[in-house]
Amino acid sequence: MEMREAQPVELDEWRTVDVADWPTYAPNVTGRRLKFWLQDPDGRQWLLKQPLPSRPTEPAIEAFTARLARAVGLEAPETHVATRDGVGWTLVLKFLHGDEELAHGNQLLQELDEAYDPEAHAGHRLELVRATLEAHDIAVSEFVAMLAFDAWVGNSDRHQENWGIVKSSTRVRLAPLYDTAACLGAELQDPRLDRTLTLPTERSKYVLNCPSGFGDGTRLIRLSEVVTELNGWPEWRSNARDWVDRFYAALAPARSYLESVPEVWWPRRRRDFAATMLWRRLIWLKNSLR
Repeated sequence: MEMREAQPVELDEWRTVDVADWPTYAPNVTGRRLKFWLQDPDGRQWLLKQPLPSRPTEPAIEAFTARLARAVGLEAPETHVATRDGVGWTLVLKFLHGDEELAHGNQLLQELDEAYDPEAHAGHRLELVRATLEAHDIAVSEFVAMLAFDAWVGNSDRHQENWGIVKSSTRVRLAPLYDTAACLGAELQDPRLDRTLTLPTERSKYVLNCPSGFGDGTRLIRLSEVVTELNGWPEWRSNARDWVDRFYAALAPARSYLESVPEVWWPRRRRDFAATMLWRRLIWLKNSLR
């Protein structure tokens, strides 16, 4: 996954897709969510994911963050809100082609270190991820770009199955950015979201205490701690300010996109929260650079 050259920032338009008549050809057994593989009328394959009952805005948030990632130059699969029997799901275009296969991070880390325990989540350390990427000749800067985006949007769940490497008979590449719904207030119930939006101290805590999906070997660490560690990586120091500039350029288009999202899929109060967090988190990220 390479970060493209900077272009004028523009997000793909909002789109709701009715998949009621699309045939299901296989279940997907990874993760905890109900998932199915569907085929559209053009023969393309899509993953349909059910949101958690407590997080009904996940499909709209993932569709937004995938568009936002592409707008700033990252690779991310086409993603939409889908309707099936009147219910909203997340619809993600399959990003594997030909004989390509996806190896998730947990598999790759076990191949690197036989002692790695995928059940010990605190063992999902940045230094191990770096060693894994280098072992497969993947540019570390590509993964670091993904983490910069996570830091901006507040993706709290870049765990060991939410990144991977795509392998084929002729090529190995970093998988596109995927599973980006755990951010921008998706997990907050209305009372806490309102407090976080209106109280400066709550906003600051929400930014600084955001989880990451990584650990230090003994405990899980926050995204703020991830950024602190990345400040020591040359790939971060060489590129982070450029990424921050791209993120700033995307703020206005992001706000315009949020205006277009139907209320039923992402209520106005929550879209306002998302816009506020993108701004607040970007200020925090810029101030965190060394």
